[in-house]
Amino acid sequence: MLFTDIGIKKFHKIYLQPSRFTSKFEILGSVHVTSSHVIFTGESRKNELWVSTGLISTIDKDVESGPRYKIIVKTKHFLTLVFIASKDRECQELYDALVRASIITNISEAFAFRNKKPDINEKDNTLNHILNWKRLDWKHEFRRQKLSSHWKRSNFNNDFEKCDTYPCDLWFPSKVSVQILIGSSKYRARSRLPILTYFNHKNNASICISSKFIQEYSASCIEDDDLIKAICEANNNKKQLYIIDIQNFTINNKISNADKNEEDLVIDVNDEFEEIICKNEESNITTYYFDIGNIHVIRKSHGKLIQATQCEGSQSDYLNLLDESEWHKHIKAVLDCSRFIFTSISNGISCVVQCTNGWDRAIQTTSLAELMLDPFYRTIEGFQILIEKDWLGFGHKFSDRCGHVTAVNQEMKLEVSPIFTLFLDCVHQIMRQNPRAFEFNERWLIEMNEYVYSCEYGTFIGNCEKDRNDLKVVETTPSVWDYFDEHINDYKNPFFDSSIDSITSLSTHPSDLDVWLSLYNRYDTGILPRESIEELVSSFNDHINAAKLLIKPPKYQSVFNVISCSDPACGQEFNCILDRRINCNYCGLIYCKKCLKCKNSINICLLCSRNFNEIHQLQKDIENLSMSITSN
Repeated sequence: MLFTDIGIKKFHKIYLQPSRFTSKFEILGSVHVTSSHVIFTGESRKNELWVSTGLISTIDKDVESGPRYKIIVKTKHFLTLVFIASKDRECQELYDALVRASIITNISEAFAFRNKKPDINEKDNTLNHILNWKRLDWKHEFRRQKLSSHWKRSNFNNDFEKCDTYPCDLWFPSKVSVQILIGSSKYRARSRLPILTYFNHKNNASICISSKFIQEYSASCIEDDDLIKAICEANNNKKQLYIIDIQNFTINNKISNADKNEEDLVIDVNDEFEEIICKNEESNITTYYFDIGNIHVIRKSHGKLIQATQCEGSQSDYLNLLDESEWHKHIKAVLDCSRFIFTSISNGISCVVQCTNGWDRAIQTTSLAELMLDPFYRTIEGFQILIEKDWLGFGHKFSDRCGHVTAVNQEMKLEVSPIFTLFLDCVHQIMRQNPRAFEFNERWLIEMNEYVYSCEYGTFIGNCEKDRNDLKVVETTPSVWDYFDEHINDYKNPFFDSSIDSITSLSTHPSDLDVWLSLYNRYDTGILPRESIEELVSSFNDHINAAKLLIKPPKYQSVFNVISCSDPACGQEFNCILDRRINCNYCGLIYCKKCLKCKNSINICLLCSRNFNEIHQLQKDIENLSMSITSN
């Protein structure tokens, strides 16, 4: 795309504060606002910053004391920019330009539809572009999983006829009829009946996902019951099935609801995973209820997490805000449920995972369980296929959840929630505890989170496969996978061990879950969490004093049998017994006369002298910093 294709609004003599924590450091330059990017260029041309307008989250105007006017821009990938203008009118014009550029009223206005390579429309390249755009071939993927004859592909959803949020290719137990599928789809919310997502060929256990019933407390559906039984019986090794019901109820609500609507149930609370167990003693199907926050709970929690990571107060302030966010509580809940699915499949027990609509929490937990079960999904190629299969294929609402279109009413605002970011954070937690089990590194996850929001590529545009087909994203937009392929070496983990099979080591204890600073504070410099300057100065002094205590008198090198100066840059040979061999009083090594300095009757080599000069300079800097604090 050429700059001549878009309108550019230029603003000169604008100051940029590149970090929230370096308010005294400002760069003078120009701001160019286009329909796709905000570009800041420093006057020296050494500083240049590009931010996709799709990443802009909030724009606020603030008036400082004196003739300085601030615009604070916060992005969805956790960058904070502060533009400073000297005139109110200029500040208002820049503010208006930024607001206009950040507004997308229709998804077809996204930058991805203009972000074309020069040759993308040439006939010789069009076919190759389409073939490489997607990484998932449904038939090939289930062949790779070594799907048994107890499962079959169905044309039940051809042309998205029965369920517009599912793909056309769906797999069901071989014995079920179309009538059973139709009856079950009418019983489930948004017609999202149980469908196969993963098959473990080692023990024939399977993972299926679905939405919940349209009327949860109504009588059961015969066709849906038949489909559930068929999924159970498709595992000929162990005819047992777990239904993983993900809700956002309290424990008492779960028990009372289960007690009112089920007969002959054994209700238990599992302490390890904190779920409710409802088992029909006359059946081999057991229902487990897991408490995982819905999109509104996650949105609120994530907002408080961002407040904590941007805290400029003391460590106690930071920890209090972090605790209030309960973000790690949600990570633990998702990982606990995923680990339970992983354990069940490893033990040969099939699982049907359901949540309200089946496109948020169900996808989170099943994809994480598959990641732990199958080493292929922990490779770069496999992770791409996992994302395309479970998240894109099964209808996670990326455009709604990521706010690709500017919210014009409360209903649209309430649809936004960082569900995919929570999933990536969970992957990060697993990677941190199993660093050799993944072919890709942390940087890949961080950049994937950025491009999910930026709308620079068509991969994550739309709420389902039907949306992407209608928008013709394959034909008209670039794929993010192609971009990652071009920089593949940047995302490889050098410690990857391909022989590691399943993830067996995963602790969800709060002490083993960390704050993903590389994501949430990726653009911040300095020490985290933020401490007061007084505490930092005190800490530096403590370190220097401790270092002084560790300095001990050196063990002097013997002058006998020394044939050359110890300085590698000198190396002068001692050819005569009269050549002076002098010990450094700090390191104890032998040097020639020209490689030593004598200060206050103390001999010191050039290397030790440089080290002490650096320490002395650090002490001076700390003293100056202390004086500035005192004066303020």
